[in-house]
Amino acid sequence: MLSHIENCSSTTMEAMAVGLPVVATQVGGLKYIVADGESGFLVPSKDLKEIYNKIYTILDDPILYKQFSKKGKQIAKKNNLKFGLVVFHPLPCLLYTSDAADEG
Repeated sequence: MLSHIENCSSTTMEAMAVGLPVVATQVGGLKYIVADGESGFLVPSKDLKEIYNKIYTILDDPILYKQFSKKGKQIAKKNNLKFGLVVFHPLPCLLYTSDAADEG
């Protein structure tokens, strides 16, 4: 979720619920949803080089991907009622997960 301004992103919570690690900007409610270094990374909103580096850090490390995936699911499950969200697991979202998330 790469935003300059964000309140509380349901898209981020939904991504985490289906096991997608998140690279998000340090704005608004995102900093309260994404556990930096645990379920994904938080980056400065206008630092494209850092955004790029964090995305590739996750993609190049299947173990890190799985750790972020697991933690993100836990956070989403814990917080979906807190934020008043109903989290769905639609098939299209599952198609975007990598093989690394499906292992183990």
